[in-house]
Amino acid sequence: MDRFKALMEERSKDDDLLPIGDFDLVFSTTETQAFRNALELVMRDFGQDEFFTRTGFDLAEGAQMIDKLNAALIAPLHIEHRGNGSAHSQVAQSR
Repeated sequence: MDRFKALMEERSKDDDLLPIGDFDLVFSTTETQAFRNALELVMRDFGQDEFFTRTGFDLAEGAQMIDKLNAALIAPLHIEHRGNGSAHSQVAQSR
């Protein structure tokens, strides 16, 4: 998460201290999983009122983002089921 933290720190901030600008970065599967898991934990911990107060988004919007992150995690795998070879080689061949 160091790369993401550095990116956030170097961005200009709005009045609520939120970063301003677009993000055109490629994140690894591990980083994407970390974002997804962190969002889910924050949503569970804060609940609707606190989540909205701190983020400006309601839980439904957070759930939509989790769905997008889940789709991003699943779609790139393209695992083919073949009778021979290990699972690792099947994933590598599908890339």
